[in-house]
Amino acid sequence: MIDLKGAAAVLTEKDKPATMSDGKLVRGAGESGAQCVIKVGGGGSMLYSVPDPVEIPCLAMSLESGESLIQALNDNGGKSAGHARIVGLEVHDMRASLQQLRRPEGSVWVALKGLRLRGLERAGGLRDLAAGHARPRGAPVYEDYFESFRARKSTDPSLGTKTSKLRRIVESAWSPLKRAGIADNPAMMGKLLAIGAQPVEFDISHIRFSPSTSKKYTTCAMLVSGTDASPLAQQTLAMIAHEAVYVALMGQFTRLMDFMAPSLWNFLKCVNGDFFGWEADASKVRKLFTPCSGRVGPEPKEQWQKDDPTWQIVDERNAIGIVVRTQGRLLWRERSAVPEEKRPASGAADTSSARAESKDSHAVRLLGRWSTSMCCSR
Repeated sequence: MIDLKGAAAVLTEKDKPATMSDGKLVRGAGESGAQCVIKVGGGGSMLYSVPDPVEIPCLAMSLESGESLIQALNDNGGKSAGHARIVGLEVHDMRASLQQLRRPEGSVWVALKGLRLRGLERAGGLRDLAAGHARPRGAPVYEDYFESFRARKSTDPSLGTKTSKLRRIVESAWSPLKRAGIADNPAMMGKLLAIGAQPVEFDISHIRFSPSTSKKYTTCAMLVSGTDASPLAQQTLAMIAHEAVYVALMGQFTRLMDFMAPSLWNFLKCVNGDFFGWEADASKVRKLFTPCSGRVGPEPKEQWQKDDPTWQIVDERNAIGIVVRTQGRLLWRERSAVPEEKRPASGAADTSSARAESKDSHAVRLLGRWSTSMCCSR
């Protein structure tokens, strides 16, 4: 191990192992004594927007800027050749100004009250990593979530298919993740697990409806904020944005995502639209907040499918697989039907087993009315 005590480590994307996250890379630099990391390359045009969670400061720059910096250091001459000293750091938060730019003509804003999004893991599971307990060393990185999930999924009751929505989602996506090479990649699989494991809640204070650039459909964007000012909530939002940008930069995979999971992909664009300028199709997002009309999917065969009350909530298809009737994805249950130990505290909505459930439906009904009247169908 190289002794980097008191120094800034310069790391390049091209020399990083393909299956290692930036967080683990920076952790290694910190264990070697580095005070900060300068990472060169990777991220393309979205480089500065969304870094991985890291333990020590990490400054990211494009390959071109990094090469210019290295060249300037080497050309300095004398005893200081190859060395530099960081004399200051300025933080520029451009989110507020970006929101002003993302307001096209014809936009309509709807203020909401009572619409809340909750993390998948409200109790147990991998929550201990996110909450600061049982960390192997320092702040957890994506690989920690992967290793913890793999070691505990068969023995920890809180990660069972009956108790953990995150576990059921992993099971449902396991085959395509395996084919894509993600299931066995600690960094990539760990990212999905880390996002799902955060015990956070978010409020939707407003939603903006606007005509698309092509004028062919209505777009929507939500302003998501944490219910408190905790660093965990802010970090979770950054992680979600990081993965959304990652998908957006993957070209063919992005188009496949839009085809295979249009509601999910448009929802990711919706909650990040004010910052990245993405246009989410409001009709696809509306589907997630529309009550289902019944369970019409095939009978579940595997145990994890039987444990998921939303498994059969799908669009109706004919014998050759063509959708003949769509339905929403919101599953309603009477509060009295929810076991006492699974009921949320403080009268919050119960989302323990469904894709979305709510005790107070006012915000959802308001959202549905506005989107129904404004959204165009494609």
